[in-house]
This record gives sequence, C-alpha cells and structure tokens, in this order.
Amino acid sequence: MSRCLPFVALLLLALGEAWAGVPVSYRSMSGETWTQIATTHSVTTEALRTANPAMDSPNGWVRLPEGAGPPQKPAVALMASAYKEIAYIVEASRIEGVYRIVGREFYVGTSDGVPIIAGVAGGNMNNAAIGATILLHHFNVRVMGFVGIAGGGGSTRVGDVLVASGAVQNDQGAWFDFEMPRGGVFAGLTWNMRGAPILSDAGREARPVLVPPANMLARIRSSVERIELPQIGPDVAAFHGVERYRPSVLVDGWSVSGSQFVTSHHARATIERRLALTADRVRLPRPQHFIVDQEDFAAIHSAEEHGVPWFIVRTVVDMAAQKSADVGIPLTLYDTPDEIPAWLTKRGQQSHAKDFDYSYFYRQIAHVVVPIVKELGRGQVE
Repeated sequence: MSRCLPFVALLLLALGEAWAGVPVSYRSMSGETWTQIATTHSVTTEALRTANPAMDSPNGWVRLPEGAGPPQKPAVALMASAYKEIAYIVEASRIEGVYRIVGREFYVGTSDGVPIIAGVAGGNMNNAAIGATILLHHFNVRVMGFVGIAGGGGSTRVGDVLVASGAVQNDQGAWFDFEMPRGGVFAGLTWNMRGAPILSDAGREARPVLVPPANMLARIRSSVERIELPQIGPDVAAFHGVERYRPSVLVDGWSVSGSQFVTSHHARATIERRLALTADRVRLPRPQHFIVDQEDFAAIHSAEEHGVPWFIVRTVVDMAAQKSADVGIPLTLYDTPDEIPAWLTKRGQQSHAKDFDYSYFYRQIAHVVVPIVKELGRGQVE
C-alpha cells in the first residue's frame, strides 16, 4: 500500500492542476470597466487584457486569466436543470455578474440582501452531478438547493410545492422485493444489501435515503408555513375536471430521482410501494408525499460529498402517469415512438401539463424558494 501513495498523490495533484486550469468566463451585469473586473477577481488589468486580446471593451464574455475565478464570498446556492426554473428568482434578485464554467452559467448577486448563486446544471443525473460539483468547487457555498419542476406522487396535487425531507434514487442497481422466511418484506438494491456505501467515503455507513440537516429543515419549515400559493389556472382545472383549488407547500415528503421519466400509473405505484418499504427498513416515517425527477439525488450526493448542507424544492407539474390508469401504451408502439403522441391524443392520454402555461409552475418555485433563501441567509447554516 505504501508504494502506491506517491503515485496517488501525484495523480490527485495532476487532477487538481487540470481542474484549476478550467477556463472561467465572466459577464458583468453592471457595465464594469476592465479595472473593476480585474480588481474583483484579484488580477492585474494587464493580465485580464492579455487573456482577451481581441476585445475592445469588457461588455461581453470576458475570459479570466488562468487560475482566476469567482470571489469566494459565502453564499446560498440554487441549482436547476434549466434556466426557466430559476428565471423568476434571478429576475427578482440583484445580479452583479454571470460566470460560465464548463458550459454552465452561474448568476451571482443578492436576494433580499442575501448573497446567492443561481446556476444551471442541465437535465439528467449526470449533468446534475457535474453541475453541482463545478458549483461546489468554484464557489464558496454555505448551503445548496436544487429546485425545479417534477412529477407528483402520493397525495400531491398539480401545483403543490414539495420541500423534500428525504431523497432516494429509484433506479440504482437492481431492486429486490421479497418476503423473508420469518415474515416481513425485504426491499433493497444489490449494492446496499452487500453493505457498499452510497457515498464514496468508505468511513460512512450505507444510506439509501439522504436527509437534510434537521435544524436547517426546521428553519425552512418555519419560513414557508405561512405561504399562500396562487390557485391553479383554469386550464389545469378544466383538464382535471375539478374546481380551481389552492395548492399547498408540503414539507413531509421525499424526492425520488431516476434516469428515466416516470409516465405510468404502474411505475408510480411501484415507486410508492418501494418508498414505504425503504422507509421501514431505515426506520424513517413513510413519506406522505413524493415527487419524481431526474436530477436531485445526483446533485445532493455531490453536496454530501463536499460536506455542504442541501435542500430540495420541486413544484408538481403532472402526476407522473398517463391521464387514465385504464389505458396503457402497447409495447409494440415503442418500436415506432414517433407515432406515440398521436396515439395518446386520440385516447385523451396527453401529459397533465402538456397544454399549460409553464410560467405558473416556475412562479410557484420562486414563491417558496425566495423566503427560504432569506431565512437561511440570516445566519450561518449549522
């Protein structure tokens, strides 16, 4: 083992140097001069001009000199898979500048006086993990929140906003649900049943369910408990054949992440059953509500690895299933996927959110996230 240490040390050093050399570009939102940009990033004006030889003025994307990066001011960070999911938060904030790192953009400024970073990771588990890791490496993140839209499950309704009290991955490894010889049901993933930890740090115990810090979640709960969300739109009500109702902010529920969309009653019911079994296994209360998404677990896994507190906020745009439980897409139709939309429309099986104005759901995110940021910005997250 000792003979491997020099090689490992050199490898980590090389990786660190490669990471430090990642190009970082900056775009000022307040018309800063070359001198002001240089001062903000602790570089000389000459070095900044040398890194941007073809630019006459710093009004566009300015490449920072190698080794330079964003100022390390502690901030509350928000990540999403798409810009629209944080757009209303960004527009309500005072953004000083935008950084572009590895194709991802991070908006830096303040929200109600609280320093924030709002970043776009890209959709799916891989992009979420990469985006969160870039964020955590280049910025001084006090707490990270992953926010956006999602499918609903359990007792959620379209328009509800869930602040997750737990997070799991639903398609990681191979699931086993079976009765034990002396009664009871075993539920688990192959690598969990073998004792391998979810986190790469071998000193930590296996945790199939990740939970945010209890004290932080209590603060978040107090900040959202009096929020009154806008009613659902008439298009949503008409689609469901219900009277317009006022969605709720839910805090006792889990985020369930996976690499594929959940689009059927059967898949959603399977996830709900496994959540109950998993909760029993780890001796946690069964979640009353849950949402399904393709990013949360990967992003907060990165936060866990970095020792950064995290939270999740998702608004429900559909119920993660076809409109009617009685009609499912024939397996043969998956061989000609271009025919599926017409088949669904003919049978009234379009997505719950297909014909809705998504801006309603994006505003729901801001309604809940802005008060959370204000609360977490009041003091150091413990």
